[in-house]
Amino acid sequence: MVDFNPNTPTSKLNYPTDYKLESLALFAPGFSGALDLLPHMVELNYFEDIYNNTISGNVVISDSVGILNFASLGGTEFIVVRFRKSDDLPISVDRVFRVFSVSDRRFDLSNNHEIYKIEFCSEEYLLSEQYRISKSYKGQKISDMVADICNTYLKIGGTGKKQLYVDDTIGSYDFVLPNKKPIETINWLSNYALPSSGTTGADILFFENRIGYFFTSLQHMYKTDAVLSFLYNPKNISNDVFAKMTSVLKFEVLNYVDTLDAMNRGTFANRVISVDPIRRKKTTTDFNYNEYYKQSTTLNGSPVTNNYKNRHGKQLFDTPPKDMEAGVLRMMITNMGQQSDVAYIKNKPGSVSNDYRVEQYLPNRVSQLSLANYTRLKLTVPGNSSIFAGMCINFTASSMNQMNEKGSRPIDPYLSGKYLISAVRHIITPISYISVIEICKDSGIMNYSGVDPNSSTWNGFVTGNQNNNN
Repeated sequence: MVDFNPNTPTSKLNYPTDYKLESLALFAPGFSGALDLLPHMVELNYFEDIYNNTISGNVVISDSVGILNFASLGGTEFIVVRFRKSDDLPISVDRVFRVFSVSDRRFDLSNNHEIYKIEFCSEEYLLSEQYRISKSYKGQKISDMVADICNTYLKIGGTGKKQLYVDDTIGSYDFVLPNKKPIETINWLSNYALPSSGTTGADILFFENRIGYFFTSLQHMYKTDAVLSFLYNPKNISNDVFAKMTSVLKFEVLNYVDTLDAMNRGTFANRVISVDPIRRKKTTTDFNYNEYYKQSTTLNGSPVTNNYKNRHGKQLFDTPPKDMEAGVLRMMITNMGQQSDVAYIKNKPGSVSNDYRVEQYLPNRVSQLSLANYTRLKLTVPGNSSIFAGMCINFTASSMNQMNEKGSRPIDPYLSGKYLISAVRHIITPISYISVIEICKDSGIMNYSGVDPNSSTWNGFVTGNQNNNN
């Protein structure tokens, strides 16, 4: 998905926050053509998120000529947004959005103007909210169902329209869509989808970025190269414009090492008990993070757990002792194996639906979505229109350790590494352009220190057998 070349010359850039806003045009019934909003713009916000299905944004307007009245704006208008970094960096955001709201409208009669936000989003979202699907699919892959919904109901894909990228999935399913809205239906199908691209688990998401719509797995995104490398070092005083473009202005840690939350979510271990009411059989499926990590695609090379064992001699990812149940437990109905049971399908072909694989998708998806955000940061960087949700970057953070003899700080091995951009907000004002990006990773570049099980001090402390000398 990455089409940004970091070696592109930047000779025409004077400052790292420079930009070229080529179009901010409103198409409304009150005008024969387009109304240029650039002279009235206070701020433009453009937002992508892999956990939101469509692009959205807003433009803050300072209005002293009565635009809303002249435009007869009623929530069915279109706005064209087109911006890029510079002529040297031609990758641009170029989209037509639907206006759906005017918010935060405030009057200042003394200065003879008003301030308000024109809210916009992709037209597919409004289209999805307008209809519901009542349809059955028999013996089809989920990827084919999603492609059909996108093309038939959302009108995505085809010549002259937005691009649609759908990862192939395994298995045939018999589904009667439960009268949900199109995008809501795709999200529902995502829960069952198992990628056929050699990845493990059930981590498919549906989202839009500046390239198009994607129905793809987290692990598929993890496999892409990290084209950009960002550095947070307050001492960076380079005069190179590109170096400044990849320098982090500030960053914030959103998620970092929360074992209790991970245990509650079933990140390291969870259990699904599936019951077949027809055959009166029960199946127990355990998710083990250690086993999953060995066969999955990850952003970095090291897991997020160590070898600590609790008082029962179990690690975070181990199944519980025989006389105990798993901390994260789910009960589900299953139809696994019904089609191969001659007693039920003899002389009744098609009487049993295809296996919907609850034992495969549920325990994996619960963990994978949690792992994807195990470490999550927010970076503020000079604006860059090539950045989009779903791309991978490298991030290097300086440690708080003492500076070395060269006057620089060592790398923080736990915050640094390869990250996935989960969300990006491009913020443009008349004088500057910045991008605020949320990045996340499921693994590290360095192992967390292990626990020495032979340490008498450690054993005595955790088992409660330490001597009390009081």
